[in-house]
Amino acid sequence: MKADPTMMERQGRDRSSSSRITNISNTSNKTAAAAQPRRRPSRPHQQQQQQQQQLRHASPITITITIVMATAASVALALALVLSIAVPSAAAPQRTTSTTTTSYPLTFIFGPWLNTGEQPTDVDSPAQWNKRTGRNAPAFQLRMSVPAWSGEPQVLQVADWDDGTDAAVFMTVYADSPAYVWPTEADLTVMAQKLQNISTSTGRTVYLRYLPEMDGSWMNYGAQPTELVANWKIMASVVRSVAPDVQIVWSPNFDVQNRGGAAFWPGEENVDWVGTSQYWKSSQMGYPGNAPVTAGYFAKEIDYVYQNFAVVYNKPFVLSEASYAWEEALQGNFTDTVSWVDAQKEYWRQVFDTASSGAYPLFKMAYVFEYKKIEDSMYRDFRVSWNSAVLDGFQTTLESLIAAGNLATAGDWIAQKVLVVVVRRPRRLRSTSSSTAVPTTSAPVSTKSAAAGPRWAGWKELFATVALVAVSVSAVVLA
Repeated sequence: MKADPTMMERQGRDRSSSSRITNISNTSNKTAAAAQPRRRPSRPHQQQQQQQQQLRHASPITITITIVMATAASVALALALVLSIAVPSAAAPQRTTSTTTTSYPLTFIFGPWLNTGEQPTDVDSPAQWNKRTGRNAPAFQLRMSVPAWSGEPQVLQVADWDDGTDAAVFMTVYADSPAYVWPTEADLTVMAQKLQNISTSTGRTVYLRYLPEMDGSWMNYGAQPTELVANWKIMASVVRSVAPDVQIVWSPNFDVQNRGGAAFWPGEENVDWVGTSQYWKSSQMGYPGNAPVTAGYFAKEIDYVYQNFAVVYNKPFVLSEASYAWEEALQGNFTDTVSWVDAQKEYWRQVFDTASSGAYPLFKMAYVFEYKKIEDSMYRDFRVSWNSAVLDGFQTTLESLIAAGNLATAGDWIAQKVLVVVVRRPRRLRSTSSSTAVPTTSAPVSTKSAAAGPRWAGWKELFATVALVAVSVSAVVLA
């Protein structure tokens, strides 16, 4: 079959036209592409967008872990900072012994010395005292002997106290063994171990009133200043080493100036508190019966010990034992010129007003001798809580302290210890060969925190490490 020339010519023109159109299109695309600048991908920008997208889509678990770790880091850093301020570093030079002072409560401590078994009648206990007075005493006093011996009065041991509080222990220690007068270093070590065990096992603050009224000839160790000072220094060395939490109380009779005064002072580095005993005994003052306490009597009687030892050496002051001695004849009657209620009320009013007056700012603690016993061929009743009328009158004498918010109760000790350690931090002193005393503050400051330095030394580093780990974990989780 012959091809149609006209048809072939038309097909050729169509193919030629299609080819020209294709070439024009390709040329146009190449020209447009060449006219546009070449773009490079922005990798940092892309990475930032990816990180933001990851954070927006982070799981709740990741967010929670990050928050917890950041909080842990903040708490750990805060604890490390507090410890670095409050607790001396184990490697830091310690204060010289001449600057040793002690902590004292921020409020006034008043407690009783109870008959918890020393006498067979009217046996008492901390819980009974708290119930009678309607207030939890912040401290109680009791006694022990060094060395211990078979005839030692048996009293209620601290482990058996029934108060259920954190009340402090004011331990009066006598050297009253008939075998020998002065305790040996071995005796003192046993004593210190007992006191430290009380502190660690019960959590109570412990005071050691060692060989009280040492100036008096009525004590078998009394009126021997040279021997007393030598033995005291041994005791202090043992206690500082074996029982670092125990505070040492030096407590002569109120009129020690009549028997040698400073000759009995064992050195400020061996004493934490200064104290004294003080009573009103009408018969010893020439009265035919119980007489009212004279105006200004109490402050005058404590002034020598307070000014010459507490003030001079910047030590807190404690009235170690005190009361009005209500005297009763074994036979017959005395000629009284005051009632029992008014006698006790006036005596303790003077005590607490002195503590509140501001004239004796180092006066921080007092103990009533809550006993009735035979002395000088008569009954003397020192108690303030066994007769309801006497107790009511006594309670009113506390008003000056209560009104000032200055009377402590059991339970205050934890807060007081923290405030003493943190707020009243002593200045650190460099080691020096000079024996000159350098006061660390204008008021007594805790040695307990210094003694506890080794115990806490590793905690600062531990908290700092915890903070570092917490921050690292947070970074890993976020990454």
